[in-house]
Amino acid sequence: MELNKHLLQSQIKSTGTAYLLFLFLFDTHYAYLGKWGVQFFFLITLGALGFWAPIDIFTISGKLERHNANIYIYM
Repeated sequence: MELNKHLLQSQIKSTGTAYLLFLFLFDTHYAYLGKWGVQFFFLITLGALGFWAPIDIFTISGKLERHNANIYIYM
């Protein structure tokens, strides 16, 4: 039980880290959340030719909240 809780806690993601990845490491915030398919599409289309990237600036925190909320359910 304790090992499972520790494993789940290690899956909690930081909003600050996601924004840093978005701004400085070629928009790799989807990979940080484990969404590799979306990340691949995002990189191949260059952020949907620039339309998708500005939207992500405002939606990253919500995506992280949902990701972390799903983890807290199991803890």
